[in-house]
Amino acid sequence: MSRLQPVVVSALPLLSPRVDPRFVSSPRGLITSPRHAPRLARPVTSPRHGQGSSSNASVDVVQRKGNVVTYGPAGSKNRSGNRLPRIICYGDSNTAGFCHGGSHFEPYGKTLAARLAEQGMPCEVSVCGLCCLTTEDMLKNSTLESVRTPIGPHGRGLELMLDDDGEADLVIIMSGTNDLGAFTPIRTIVEDLRELHALCHERGIPTVAVAATQVSGPQPRKVRQQLADAVEKWARTSRHVLAFHDVEDLLPRPVTKSGTPGNPAAAVHWESDDLHISAAGSVQLGRRLAPHAANWLKKLQAGQIERPVVHRRGSKKASQSPVVHPRVPALQLHPRAALPARSPVTSHRETSPRTAKPVSARLLTRSDRSMSFEMPTDARKPSKAFLRSRTFS
Repeated sequence: MSRLQPVVVSALPLLSPRVDPRFVSSPRGLITSPRHAPRLARPVTSPRHGQGSSSNASVDVVQRKGNVVTYGPAGSKNRSGNRLPRIICYGDSNTAGFCHGGSHFEPYGKTLAARLAEQGMPCEVSVCGLCCLTTEDMLKNSTLESVRTPIGPHGRGLELMLDDDGEADLVIIMSGTNDLGAFTPIRTIVEDLRELHALCHERGIPTVAVAATQVSGPQPRKVRQQLADAVEKWARTSRHVLAFHDVEDLLPRPVTKSGTPGNPAAAVHWESDDLHISAAGSVQLGRRLAPHAANWLKKLQAGQIERPVVHRRGSKKASQSPVVHPRVPALQLHPRAALPARSPVTSHRETSPRTAKPVSARLLTRSDRSMSFEMPTDARKPSKAFLRSRTFS
């Protein structure tokens, strides 16, 4: 057995807002003391949330289940009297539309529904963005009625949405940013994404894979591109993934994918934290996805795309109560106290067992720059340049 030695590393930002220094961060998201946790655990909304701009005036909120909102035309059926097609947008806080420091949410799914209606392809678009969660978190909570997040709207498990929220025709999944921030290996991220897509495929629902983003530093750019390339390679060979898109192709950053200077005017589409898509960016992302979505829906309706064979049906409601954060419980600890080592866990999916590495991490304050992990001596160590480039949000 390999000896364990402490290695000092720092983390890529997670998709979460910049918080007060009183709050501390973990490798997997946000931890708050119980005194502050209730305030953060509630959905962050504003009078503008869900009201949309004039460009989205053609759609309304047609359904709410918890904090999961479905946008669409006022009528639930098209001119022929048939039900409208339904798209699910699933992911993290960039799917939720986090912007303006969490005081407002502008999901790209709202604009997507409006543009499809304008193009003569009216449909309903359900949005579930789980702030701070990794893809593995989404899998572990896929059957929950309410997936509680440290900040932002609480969501619902993907399996539950597919089984209980009405028939869906297409699911767009954009996740992976928080996985990179949590040092999840790229192979593991792709496997988790594959299994998240498989939840849809086994119910006869095709999917679209969208590569996630990360910050603009040279090394984070490199790691993000490796993940995007790996997701594209998998998606191109997956029979029931209709298409792959890179969010940074649809919505370029002010820097290129390699980190070199690009188009400074593109900064309007990104928040000042360099991690989240801005309100204007979410609107633009919905507009640029709309022609693709209209084409996918037309081909599905015409039978030009083979739907996955249904392997599972029925309600998957879970009995367990929701948690504030599925990765780490809210604990009252001194900012420099140590978390106990995680007990080994294995995947609940027999096809991809995973051996968990014991991790002990010291909680970070805003002034801290690094995090201590215990890693096997034979584990690959990040370079000094890589460590200097990583910051924690």
